[in-house]
Amino acid sequence: MEVRAYAERITAPVLMILASKDTVAPVEEAREMYERIPDPKEVIEYPGQHYEILSHHFPEIIARSADWLAATLRG
Repeated sequence: MEVRAYAERITAPVLMILASKDTVAPVEEAREMYERIPDPKEVIEYPGQHYEILSHHFPEIIARSADWLAATLRG
């Protein structure tokens, strides 16, 4: 299924965390999809490959995700 084709239909808030050199989930496609998703949305991009960002940035990714979720739930 071509997920990007449905980006405009997303109605929930979206937090997208990307790896800048991802080849497993191509980052260019993810960026394109992000641009098509309606607000509210946020993108955070880390340098590295797919799982590599977790090895190098895990605590920050978790903290930023938790902060985003808390702020989103507060409205």
